[in-house]
Order: sequence, then C-alpha cells, then structure tokens
Amino acid sequence: MYRRREVAVREGATICQLPRRVGRLLSIVLLCVGATFAVAATVRADGAPDTDTIELASSDVALTFARIRDGHARTVVLVTKYAGAMVEGVDLAVALDRHVNDPIITFFDQGYEGLRHLLDTAPAAARVRVPVDSLRRPIDLLDRHIAAGTNYPEHQGETDVTDGPFLFSKQVRATGPYAPVATHGGLLDYEVELAFVVLDALERSDAAPQWMGLLLCNDYTDRETLVRNINIDDVPSGDGFTTGKSFEGYLPLGSLFVIPRDYRAFAADLTLSLWVNGELRQHTPVSEHIWNIDRVFEQTWQRQAKRWQHRGGEVRLLDARDTINARTLLMMGTPGGTVFAGIDTGQRVRGAVSWLFGGWSRSLVDNVLDVYVDDAHSDRRYLQPGDTVTIRVDRMGVIENEITE
Repeated sequence: MYRRREVAVREGATICQLPRRVGRLLSIVLLCVGATFAVAATVRADGAPDTDTIELASSDVALTFARIRDGHARTVVLVTKYAGAMVEGVDLAVALDRHVNDPIITFFDQGYEGLRHLLDTAPAAARVRVPVDSLRRPIDLLDRHIAAGTNYPEHQGETDVTDGPFLFSKQVRATGPYAPVATHGGLLDYEVELAFVVLDALERSDAAPQWMGLLLCNDYTDRETLVRNINIDDVPSGDGFTTGKSFEGYLPLGSLFVIPRDYRAFAADLTLSLWVNGELRQHTPVSEHIWNIDRVFEQTWQRQAKRWQHRGGEVRLLDARDTINARTLLMMGTPGGTVFAGIDTGQRVRGAVSWLFGGWSRSLVDNVLDVYVDDAHSDRRYLQPGDTVTIRVDRMGVIENEITE
C-alpha cells in the first residue's frame, strides 16, 4: 500500500512538474546552442581558432596585463583592447615615468584602483598599439609549481583514475605564448589549464589571499616517461608526474596576465578551449572542475610533508620553510580530450602474452607498457613535429606552439 501511494505521488508530481521540466529542457537546449555559437564565433572559416581577437574583461572586473620587449628591456602594458592581431593599452613605463617590467610589483605599488585611474589619465604618449606576436611571457615565475591531476570528471574517466584528484609538483621554467615545444622523441601530449598565481608568499596560518593572478598554461607531458614512472598501484600518489611533465619548454604561458577583483567568480565564468591543427580537442567550462582554488590550497597544506623522487633527488610542493612562495603557479588541471585515453584491453592482453612467452625478465606491467608505447609511436597519435597547438580563451589570451623534434 505504501509503495503504491509513493509511486502515485511521484507520478502525480511528475505530471504537475511537466511544464517546469519542459522549461528546464528548453533552457538546456538554448545553453547548448549558445555554447555552439560561442565556439563558432572564435574560429575562422577554415576551422582554425581566431587568435587575432580576444574579448577582454572591463577594468572594473579585472586588470589585464601584457609584456612586450622594448629593445633589450621588457615593458608592461595595461591592456584595453585585443583585436585585429593588435593589442592596445597603456605603456606603464611611460605613464609612470620609470622602468616597469613586472606586473606584480607594479600592482602592489599602485594598487587596483590606482592602475584603473591610469587607464583614464595616461597621456597620449603612453598609449601604445603593438602586434599580438610581439607579446612575451607576461610575468616571471619560480621554477616549481603546484599542479592538480584529474581535476575534471571527464579527464578522470578517460584516464581510468577513479580516486583523484591529486597534487604533484611541476618543476620547469615557464616560456612564452609562442615558444616552440619539442617532443624529445617521446609521446608528447597537451593539457590546457587555468592557473592561479600566488602574488605574495603564503603560510599555512594565512587566510585565503585577497588578490591572485590568473594565467593560461599548457601542461605539456611526455606520456612515455610518465607511464614508465608512475606508481601503477597508486596513481593519485603523484609518483612520476613531476618527471613526465618537467622537460624544458613544457610550460608555455598565455599572452595575458589577469588580476581580477574577484578571482573565484572570474575563473568560474571561463571556458577552456584547445585546438590541434585547427581541430577542437578540448572545450570545457572551468566551473566543471572538482577542486576549486580553496580546496587546492587546503590539499596543498595537507601534503606539506609529501616528497617525490625526481631525477635522482627529492621534490615537494612547498619550500624549506613550508611556504607557498610568491610567483608559484597553482595549476588547476585539464578537462577531457587529451591524447592519452588509458591502456585498452587488447594492449593488456598482448602485453600479458609477451610476458608469458619470454618476457619474464621484466614485470608484467612493463610488458603491457611496451605494447602501449610501441602502438602509440606507430600510429603517431601523439603530437608530431610540424603540428600546431592553440589555446584561446576570452578574457585570458592565447597560447600557440609549433611542435618540433
């Protein structure tokens, strides 16, 4: 009796809610259509992304910086327009009548409202217009960063990691938005990511910072090195990730550096997109991540004693004083759509057969990995010399890398 009544109530509720559900369905359809048009608006007729024009945030929402080379020096531009393959803005060195080569130092010196005021009052001599391909690495960073793995559900699914997210250390010098990236003979994979920039050093006792910067980055990975070094029984331990992701040139930054007034809300409104040779491979709203920035901070402090082996030494997330240093990136993970999509059943079977018929000098896992790596090199599924990888995100800028040997 109770079950029948429960079913009847549910059916009645379903009938009563039908108009509301139809409305929700229409809303979802309209959102999907809107998203499709949004992607279409960012690409050219040939399918390649339009990297010449980027929508910028208004200055009441965020300050947008770029850095160009002026002779042998670098100078900072407070950007007001990014269109027609040209960037317009205020040359802060001219506006402030002194050498300016770092957005973070200038932000703390002038403050958010002081820089907004400069946008309105800068003399004509400080107004500049430069080609987008003159933009360089927008800020200087440390060479050790905190990165989140499998922080998007779709990427968890394609990599068969069900107990993430997790953290690891990426140890490499950042390069500029148009720097070439070498395969080094490995299995080179791409990962579009949004990264937060720590502007001032943080200790565990500190509250969440008022200000953080934002950058795009491409977390390039040599999957061959990575799968040879991970702990196959405990992938979320992060073992091997530093080694697979810390080759020279494997961290190009976006063309713009952004300091939002509200970095949480700003990040949640972004959508990450990546193309390979004009083919859209990744396209996901940042809001779909599992850990937000506050959770990444929390998890970082919980792992302050964690150490990983890396090229004969040990690495960790924090410095020797258990501090997150200024100019550290907090890399928020990549969505689905990477080249790596797990090791399939056929490869596991072939690896097991290889092990049974003469491969016992090495582990079963190594035999399976041999099959995967050989297949991947043969079918050239990973990035190849001559490929072009492009990241384009409104409000955040562009990364475009030619792949070399």
